[in-house]
Amino acid sequence: MKETDLRDMISQNIDKIKPGLILLKKEQYIPSDKCTKSFIDLYARDKEGNHVLIELKCNNSAARQAIHEVNKYVETVKQHLGAKDSEIHVIIASTEWSELLLPFSRFYSDTSISIEGLQINLLEDNKNFEVKTIEPFNISNGRYIAPWH
Repeated sequence: MKETDLRDMISQNIDKIKPGLILLKKEQYIPSDKCTKSFIDLYARDKEGNHVLIELKCNNSAARQAIHEVNKYVETVKQHLGAKDSEIHVIIASTEWSELLLPFSRFYSDTSISIEGLQINLLEDNKNFEVKTIEPFNISNGRYIAPWH
């Protein structure tokens, strides 16, 4: 399945991603003078009025770029729309997580942005899907020196 097909299928069933989401636009362009063009796969608002940025990935090679793109989108939304970190919620929804889980876990551990990962399982000849929440790894902060050293 192509990412555009996944985007269209999810946009028609956005409540499966998160109840109460209101889809505002597919491929939302956010201008920036600091980086390349930013097109958020799905741009929505939640019940609290927060900006919801949904990044979609369909394979492991594309999933490797997800965190880079999310960082870029968050910064452009903050710059262009004047949003604060507390007003942004990021959802990374992917059909493949083997290349994405570790960088997602690091980003989850390091950021003040609200973020969640979703496993998208395609059903019925790729015409429907189910969603499962991804639990990030516990991330190590490196060497720990005991107080007695």
